[in-house]
Amino acid sequence: MKLENLPLSQKDLEQTAAEYRESSEHEDETIVSLLIFLMEDQYYACSVEDLQETLAIQELTPLPEMHPAVSGLINLRGSLLLTFDLRRFFGMTSASPPKNIVVVQSENHATGILVESIQGVDSIPLSSFQGSIETASGIPSAYIRGVRIYHGLPLLWLDINQVVKKLGEVLA
Repeated sequence: MKLENLPLSQKDLEQTAAEYRESSEHEDETIVSLLIFLMEDQYYACSVEDLQETLAIQELTPLPEMHPAVSGLINLRGSLLLTFDLRRFFGMTSASPPKNIVVVQSENHATGILVESIQGVDSIPLSSFQGSIETASGIPSAYIRGVRIYHGLPLLWLDINQVVKKLGEVLA
């Protein structure tokens, strides 16, 4: 499903995932609802349950002398939200600017993750994923919940909570 109307709230994400689950042909199989996004022409995903909302990119207030993956702060309805560029965190370089912010709810705080573009929400059979493996992308297996082919390209299902935890450690 291509997302046309950004930003998406948690309610919108849950509703879309519920619609996919209801229309699923895999009634006896565990289905996972994932937000699919692109970075450097490869598909990545994170569980809808870990998300608070998605936003179109907005002006970031840079923070001096921070880790290169820290993009800056945004004002999210009166609260400051620290944002990270996932590509920089994983050591990628890209000429394409990020177009979206994925707001992840982790433990007791929210974190913004910059991504190139959001492709949509999809419900995918859990059994279609191979276990966490080291990939050619160079992303450590500790951050990958599974890998599968999606529309002819590899899809890496990220353990976004582990990524956010590591980002916090980098800043400490």
